[in-house]
Amino acid sequence: MITDKERFEELCSAYVLNALEGEELREFQQDLIEANPERRNIYDEMRWVALHLPLASEFVEPPSYVKENILRAIQTQPSPRAENMLGKAAKFFGLIKPQVALAVSLALLVIIVGLSYYTFFLREVVRQRDQQLTALQADLSLQRQQFIALQNELTRKEEFLKILQSPKIDVVIMGGLEISPTGYGKIIWDPERKSAILQISNLPPVPKDKDYQLWVIKGQKPVSAGVFSLTDPEKESFFKIDQLVEADKKVISAFAVTLEPKGGVPQPTGKMYLLGKPS
Repeated sequence: MITDKERFEELCSAYVLNALEGEELREFQQDLIEANPERRNIYDEMRWVALHLPLASEFVEPPSYVKENILRAIQTQPSPRAENMLGKAAKFFGLIKPQVALAVSLALLVIIVGLSYYTFFLREVVRQRDQQLTALQADLSLQRQQFIALQNELTRKEEFLKILQSPKIDVVIMGGLEISPTGYGKIIWDPERKSAILQISNLPPVPKDKDYQLWVIKGQKPVSAGVFSLTDPEKESFFKIDQLVEADKKVISAFAVTLEPKGGVPQPTGKMYLLGKPS
């Protein structure tokens, strides 16, 4: 780090004029990174002066020998460093007209303003596209969910249709009991494959901690045939039973539906809502 303030100012003045090279350039750049606020202000002031230096002098027609010297220097093929220094000298000693520099500055200002506006416009377009993309993704997700639901419903109806098309099916009607007199149920099953359809309507909504449970009563012993919940009690609901615990109509005394704890129980504990006996 440069400890001497005067040394820093000396290197800074050369740096803003692009006159530093080699070790001094690397030393000053490193010091500028670690500079305190005071030295940063010195750098900013010198840089501002260097940028506006061409505008501070009037254009003066150089003597003819200056042009001759420049042409002679070009012909002798000076080193790249000499050419660089010559260009800097010409710039800072007023060989570029102030009017031209001012015009270039104004043109650059117009370009910067135009680019800023265009950048803002592009950002707004990108933001609107992002919103449209988000909305399309949400709509696509909803349509995918609806498609899956329709596909599941179609599969379920195809399974129901297979049962109804069986050469032999048995049916038991279940009526509502005192707790739900308007309730209605129907069991349709294929005795050979033991697959069945349970149709339910007009039963009360199921509490969150409860499920309806279907029972097959063999003699006096009830055997669970599955649990189910009603998503819309006001509509008829259909449930598929893949493997009925008993499919022989002669052995079945009755079908019943009770309200039980969530997930079902081994033996009935709740009130009976539906009951039906084979004819």
